[in-house]
Amino acid sequence: MEIHIGNCWENLADLLIKKVSSLSFFEKKYLILPSNFQKNWLFERWATSEKQIVMGVKTFSIQEAILHFLQATTKQEVIFPSCIELKIALQQELSQICEIKNDARFNDIQKYLAEDREKKILYLTSELYDLFTFYGQYGLSLLLNENKKSLSWQEQIWKNVFSKNGYHIPIKMLSKPISLFKESNVKIFFFGFSYLPPIYFDFFYRLSKYAKVFQILYSSTQGFLEDSLSSYEEKKLRKEYEEVDWLNEYLDTNRLVGNWAKLEKEFQRTLENYELEVQEHYYEKPSQSCLGSIQKDIFHLEENPENMSFEKDESVLLEKISGTKMQEVIVLQKNISHFLKEGIPLNEIFVLAPDINEYVPFIHMLFDSIVNYKISDINLLQQSHFAKGMISILELVKSSWEENEINALLNNPLLQKKFSFTQKDADIFADWMQKAHVYFGYDESHNQELIGKKEARNTFKECLQRLIASLVLYFDDQDDCYNFAFPLPIANMDLSSSEVLNTFVFLIQSLRKNTVFHNSLTLQEWGNVLEALAEEFFLVTADDYLEKSAQEVFYDIIRHFKSYNEEQYFEFTFVFSLIKTELQKITTSYQPHLCDAIQFSSLNSGNIKPAKVIYLLGMHADNEETNTSLNLLKSTKEFYPTFAVKKRYHLLQLVNLCKNKLVFSFPKKGIDEATENAASTALQEFISYMERVYPNYSLQKKDNIQSLQETYNRPSFTEFGYVSSEIFKEPYRIITLSSLKLLLKDPFRFYLQQKHNIYLEYDDAHQQDDVFLSALNKYIFTQQTLSSDLEKQVSIFDKLRIFPTGVFKDIAESALFKEINSYLLFFNKLGISPSELQTIEFRKECKKPFFECAKAVFPAIEISLHHKIVYLVGKIQHVSSKGLVLFKEDKTYSRLENWAAILALQSIQEHLTVSCNTMIFLKSQTQKTFSDINVKDALKRLVQYYLVAEKNLSPMEKKIAEPLLTKEEEKFVKNYHLLVKEQQSWVLNHIATHNPKNLFKNWSDFVRSSFQELT
Repeated sequence: MEIHIGNCWENLADLLIKKVSSLSFFEKKYLILPSNFQKNWLFERWATSEKQIVMGVKTFSIQEAILHFLQATTKQEVIFPSCIELKIALQQELSQICEIKNDARFNDIQKYLAEDREKKILYLTSELYDLFTFYGQYGLSLLLNENKKSLSWQEQIWKNVFSKNGYHIPIKMLSKPISLFKESNVKIFFFGFSYLPPIYFDFFYRLSKYAKVFQILYSSTQGFLEDSLSSYEEKKLRKEYEEVDWLNEYLDTNRLVGNWAKLEKEFQRTLENYELEVQEHYYEKPSQSCLGSIQKDIFHLEENPENMSFEKDESVLLEKISGTKMQEVIVLQKNISHFLKEGIPLNEIFVLAPDINEYVPFIHMLFDSIVNYKISDINLLQQSHFAKGMISILELVKSSWEENEINALLNNPLLQKKFSFTQKDADIFADWMQKAHVYFGYDESHNQELIGKKEARNTFKECLQRLIASLVLYFDDQDDCYNFAFPLPIANMDLSSSEVLNTFVFLIQSLRKNTVFHNSLTLQEWGNVLEALAEEFFLVTADDYLEKSAQEVFYDIIRHFKSYNEEQYFEFTFVFSLIKTELQKITTSYQPHLCDAIQFSSLNSGNIKPAKVIYLLGMHADNEETNTSLNLLKSTKEFYPTFAVKKRYHLLQLVNLCKNKLVFSFPKKGIDEATENAASTALQEFISYMERVYPNYSLQKKDNIQSLQETYNRPSFTEFGYVSSEIFKEPYRIITLSSLKLLLKDPFRFYLQQKHNIYLEYDDAHQQDDVFLSALNKYIFTQQTLSSDLEKQVSIFDKLRIFPTGVFKDIAESALFKEINSYLLFFNKLGISPSELQTIEFRKECKKPFFECAKAVFPAIEISLHHKIVYLVGKIQHVSSKGLVLFKEDKTYSRLENWAAILALQSIQEHLTVSCNTMIFLKSQTQKTFSDINVKDALKRLVQYYLVAEKNLSPMEKKIAEPLLTKEEEKFVKNYHLLVKEQQSWVLNHIATHNPKNLFKNWSDFVRSSFQELT
C-alpha cells in the first residue's frame, strides 16, 4: 500500500490525476471518495484546469467500495441489510421480545416497553438502527462476546436480527482472511479521507497484496500528533503530575490541534501498526495575516504568534447575530457584498452550516435572481414536490386537518397537474376557506376522534356545503346565522370562478377517503395503500428528472414492502416514520452545474474544499448532537469517533484550507425568538485559543444588532445586487486554446455549441467495427507506442479485443506498424526522441513560469482589446526541440487548426529553448516555419475573429477555407456546393442566410486580415 500525505488539497488532487493518468487506459481504476461533494469538486477541478484526460475511472463511496471488494474476495454472496430491511427486522424483534416470558435478559427492556409500547418501540428501532450500523464498523469487541452464554438484551437482538434474516455483519466479514481476489490488473485510489475505521484500513491493507492501493490523505499538521493533548487531557495530567519539573515543557503544544485533531491522531496510531510506503507532500504557507499565523502554528504544533500588528486584519471574524437564522443570512449577504467588492470571485466563497437545510429557504429568498449560487446536501423533502406532497398526505392520517395543512398541499404543482387546476385556482379556494372560517377537522366524526365531541361547525365539510349553498343563495347578513338548521351561504361571496369548485369538492373528499384506513396492516397491504395514494394524487412527467428520481425512491420503498410475505402487522406510525426517514436520507443539489457560483453546503465529513472565504453559519450550541446511553462501546477502551470528534476535525480542516477570510457566525436567538443561543463548544474552544494566543486580536469587528425591519429598509439589498451585477460585467474574458482549436478546425460545430448549446455526435466513421480500427483507437495506439514498447501495446489491444478480427487484424497491424515506423524514422532524421515531447500549459492563476516533469506551466496569455482583457489558457501537447509535432498532413486546414498553438508558443519564446515557430507534420514528413510574425498583433486579430465567430457562423470550413484565404472566388463557390452535410446546409441557408458570393464578399477580407501570415 502506498500512502501519500500532505497539507495542500489542490496539490493532492493534482497528484491523484497524475497517478491515474499515468496508468494504461486498459487498467481497472477505482476511485473511493468520502462524499458526492468531493467527487463534484474533484471532477470540476480536473475539467477546468485542463489536466491530462482521465478515462475509465469508476468512483465509489466507502460503503459501496466495501461491498464491491468484499464480494470480490469471497465465494459467497455478501448481504448487508438496507436501512428499511434493518428497521423492519428490529421492529419485528422488539415486538417479539414483548411476548417472551421468564427470560431475565429481557426484564429491563420489557419493563421499559410496558407503557406506550408503540411509541417506545419506534424510538428504540431508530436508536438501535444507528447503533447497529455503528457496530458494523467499530464493534469488533462485541463479536468476541457473540458466543458467550449470557448476552445482554441488546447483544441478543443484534445477534438475532442478523442471524435470523441471513444478513452479514460488516465488521465480521471484513476481518476474515483474504484468500482470493476475483479481479486482476486493479488500481485502487483513496482521496479526500483523513480517517478510516481501523477495520476498513486493515481490509484494504490486506487487499493490497492482490491490487495496488494508493491512499492520498490530507493532514493538517506535519507534527507527530501523539504528543498533542486536549484541554481535558492537559488538566488530567497536571492534576496527576503537578510536581514534575518538565511537565510544562511537555505540555507546550498547540491546544487547538489537541482539541480538534483527535480523529487524525487516532488514524496515525492505526498507520503505525502497518509497514507502509509513506511519501510526504507538505509545504509551509506564508503567514501574512492572523489566519496565516494560526495555520503556521497548527502546521508546527506550536503556539508562537508572530510579532505583527492586527489593527487592520480581518482574516478571522466572529459574527454574533442578535436575531434569528434569517437575520444571520441577511448579515451573510451583506458580508458577501464586501467580499465581491474586494475582488474575491464567487466560486471562492464557501458557506457551510451544520445542517444547510435550515437555511435553504432564506438563501433562496435573499440570493435568488441576484447572484449565482449552488447548494449541496439539500434534503429531498426540501426540493421534491412529490416527496413533500406524499409526506403531507400521510400526515393527514393523524393530523387535525388545519387550514394551513390543506393550503400547503393544494399549492403542490404535481397535485395541481393531476387534478387540472392552477395556482391561481388554489389561491381562490384558500380565500374561500378563510371566508368560511375553517378551523380544523374534516367533519363531525373526525372531530369526535380529535376532541371527543361531534362538532360540525368550521370543518371542511361544512365549508364545502356553504360554498355550494352560495351558488344558489345570496346572504348579506350573518347575524344569528347559526340559528338555522342548514349551512348558510357565505356573505357577499364572489363566485365568478365557481367552475373550479367541483374540482376542490372532489379533491377534499378524495383526500379524506384515501387517508382513512386500518391503523395496522401487513407490509404488502401497506405497499398497495401507498402505491394507490401516489397514483391518485400526483402526476410526474418523464422529463422532470428530480421528481422522477424522488418517485423512484418512493416506489423502491413500496417494492421493499411488497417483497415481505409474512403476515405480521405493522402500525401506521412505524411505516410513516420509515418512509419519512428514507426520504430525508436522500440528498440532492441545487444548480450543481454552475462553476462560477457561491457554494453552500452542510458541515459533513467530506464536504471540504479550499476557498478564499470560508463562512460557517449556525455555530451555536443547539446544533450539537449527544451520544446515546445505549452505546455498548462506551464500556470498552476502544476508540470510536463521536459526532463531536468528527465535527471538530472537520473545522480544523476548514481553518487550514481557508486562504483569506474565515468567518464564524451564529444567531443569538432561537426559532421562537425567546430562547438565547450560546456558542457551540467547539467555537468556545476556538475563542479561548484566540484569547490566549492572540490577546490583541479582536474577533468581532462590528456589532450586528439590528432588527429585521431595519435591515429590510436599508439599501444593502440594492447595493448587493449592484455589486454582483458589476462582477458579471466580465472585466476580463477567458478563452481556452481547446475552444480556439475547435473554431479553427470545425467552425460549424463551434458555432452550434457557442450560440445554440447544440452538441453534435461524431460520424459513424469514427466508430469501431470488425473490419476497421477506429480513428480514436489508432491515435491511442500510436501515442502509447511512440513512448513505450510496441509488443506490449499489441498485447493489451489483443486482450481487450480492440483490433479487428481474422485477416483484417493482420492488415490493421501491418498498416499501423508501417505508419509508426515512418514516424520513428522521421523523428530520427530530425534528431528528436519521442520521449522528449513536452506539454506547455497556460494557467490564469499562475504568476510566474515553473516546470514539473515533462510539463512547463506559464501564466495565461494576456491580450488587451479596446473594451476588455482576454486571457488565453489551456495546454499545448507534443512540443519538441524542433517545433510543434502534429500527426497530420501538411495542408492549409492543418496549419489553420494549429495556428493558435503556434502563436501561443511564440508569445513565450524567450522562456523556451525549443523552436516555437515550426510545425512538424508527421504524416507528410514535412516542416513549415513561420517567421517575422508580430505575435501580439496576430493574437489580437485571432481573438477578434473568435469573438465574431461566436455570434456569426464562420465559413472557414475545411473545404472552403483555402480559397477564402487566397481570395479565389470561383473556387470558393465551387467548393461551397461540396458541403453536403445536412446540418451545415441547414445552418448556412437558414441562419446565415447567405449565398456563396455574399459569403465570400462579407468574409474574405476579414479572414485574410485575421490570418494574413497563412495567406
